[in-house]
Amino acid sequence: RRHQTTVSSKVLIPEPNDVMRDSYLLLDEEMRFLDCSGGAKVPSASILEVGVEQALMNSGFDNQMFEQRGGVYEWSREKKRGTDPVND
Repeated sequence: RRHQTTVSSKVLIPEPNDVMRDSYLLLDEEMRFLDCSGGAKVPSASILEVGVEQALMNSGFDNQMFEQRGGVYEWSREKKRGTDPVND
């Protein structure tokens, strides 16, 4: 049983640090993006103060790397009956 394939092992994808560093958005507890592009975690201004677009410009996010690593997913799941109070 120890080596059985589990649900979590099917969704974990190992990635090297250089791929991950700029292709994820990190937020701290003050709602600031953390720019890791230089090797340190440099906070942007808070999205609560300047808005998402302005803060995102100082996030170090690399959209091209995000797409190259397969970051765009088609999220879907079957709707369970009884979970939609409007349409059930």
